[in-house]
Amino acid sequence: MNSRADPVWRVFPDSAALASQLAQAILAEAKACIAKRGRFVLVLAGGTTPRQAYAQLAEAPADWSRWHIYFGDERCFHFGH
Repeated sequence: MNSRADPVWRVFPDSAALASQLAQAILAEAKACIAKRGRFVLVLAGGTTPRQAYAQLAEAPADWSRWHIYFGDERCFHFGH
């Protein structure tokens, strides 16, 4: 049996609403993680899909000194490519 909760599907009226909700969810998770562990780790996805949410995060008041942000790449390439 899977110990994780089943995914919750959410539908948004447009990409702006999705970006806003995503940015708010990330900020809330960051606040909770900083309170619990003293830091928040975020791996950024590439492409244009999350761009609006990232722009909103950049403007948000946050304890950036406790954020650890990394660039991710979910594509699979040969070593050294």
